Amino acid sequence: MNLEFYAHTAEKDGGADALHASDGRQTTEKPRLMDMAEKQVGWQPLRSHLVNVAEMARTFAEPLGLGPDGYRAGLLHDLGKYGTAFQIRLQGQGSGINHWPVGAFEAHRARAHAAAFAIDGHHKGIPTFAELQNLLKAYHEASDLTQFGITETGDVLVERASRDGVILPMDSSSEEFSKALVT
Repeated sequence: MNLEFYAHTAEKDGGADALHASDGRQTTEKPRLMDMAEKQVGWQPLRSHLVNVAEMARTFAEPLGLGPDGYRAGLLHDLGKYGTAFQIRLQGQGSGINHWPVGAFEAHRARAHAAAFAIDGHHKGIPTFAELQNLLKAYHEASDLTQFGITETGDVLVERASRDGVILPMDSSSEEFSKALVT
């Protein structure tokens, strides 16, 4: 897989995903992976997306005293997009990839439970405490992301993010929300 990771595709007029073939033409049809251009024009690089969202999330969280955890949530919310299956999906192939659980799991490992809650809720609706606890418990017991369509481990995706220039906070969170969510 090439080392260019994307967050989103570009859209042509009319809203269809715009893909660039290796011969330079733009299409909305799903070409074979081998016919895709190495770099996609107009697609948002994943690193830019994560940093932009992190900055916005910090701004929104600062009045609550949760600025650093907002930033962490923004960086982690799409961590699963570093997975091979998601990048292939952006190229018009594959389906059934839930890219967000790995970010929620990594936030949970750092005891940033507010971030885990926000990441999970941002993608599928705000969970109850019990739903989030069950999700995190299942991951903690199995550490298996294949149930979400992700073939790599969380550690592999964190390493890819790091190589892409995304500096993930590795310290534990001290946020008060953690006390309310016993896992």
